[in-house]
Amino acid sequence: MLALCVVATPLTAARRARRLCDAQDGILFGPAVSTLDRLVPGILAAAGERRPVLTPLAERLLAVRAGRAAGGPFADLAADGGLAGSLADTLAELRRGEVDPEVARAAAARLAGGPATRLAALAEALDAHEEALRDLSVLDRAGAMRAAAAAARRGALPEELRELDLLLVDGLVSASPAEWDL
Repeated sequence: MLALCVVATPLTAARRARRLCDAQDGILFGPAVSTLDRLVPGILAAAGERRPVLTPLAERLLAVRAGRAAGGPFADLAADGGLAGSLADTLAELRRGEVDPEVARAAAARLAGGPATRLAALAEALDAHEEALRDLSVLDRAGAMRAAAAAARRGALPEELRELDLLLVDGLVSASPAEWDL
């Protein structure tokens, strides 16, 4: 019987794998415990996806580039500053939640004052970020999840995932729409 347990974090995966190994008298063959981030590259490869997936550092640098392109409060953004990290995290969360730049612009239009200005600038940065992803022909984490979900729906799975008898998903309580689809 081939089983796979998908958990939320690499630390949880390591702990669960150790417990399984102990339960099987010290023998554990294959990736019995994994995370979605570890499964996605194999699914993308099986689907023939040629776009690379950005590393976290590359995502941060791309967010800085997008922020500078958007201008406003992000015009003089330094790659090593706290604002750069916050912008990268915010853009990643908006992409994860599948928020469109137009939706963010519409939300900003309903606000007034400083919040409206900041949200409008963020919408511009999100638009510049998505344009940069297209121009560079790369995937960020959210794009990789969406592409993997589409590939899995088409049946493009690596051999080890095609032969599963049991799939257990544990601890994924705040999954994005793409993660749920996958």
